[in-house]
Amino acid sequence: MTKSSNEKETLVHLIGANIKKYRLVAGLTQQSLAQALGTEVETVSRYERGLYAPPIEQIEYIARLLGISPWVLLASKDEEPRSKRTLLLDQIDRLSNEDATTLARIIKTYVDAHGRK
Repeated sequence: MTKSSNEKETLVHLIGANIKKYRLVAGLTQQSLAQALGTEVETVSRYERGLYAPPIEQIEYIARLLGISPWVLLASKDEEPRSKRTLLLDQIDRLSNEDATTLARIIKTYVDAHGRK
């Protein structure tokens, strides 16, 4: 059974929207993602706008750069299992112990200065 043109278009747009969403959460620009992928900024822009889908092997690499599992790029909003907090914690887990300690000090200093909500 093949997917209709509308279903394929929807999937391409979904992947693109998720690339953009998680790129922003990761604090990356289109330029920095394009450089990491060895491609042009316009290519990343086309992915995000749903004009093109990245090749399947690139989806895995994009996901790794964004600190998420590849299947998250295919998940609709209703299927999202992870919050921004979880994504940030996953990214922190990838830091060295020294960098994680530095980040913890920065966060503590910020919270102490700005109070808790």
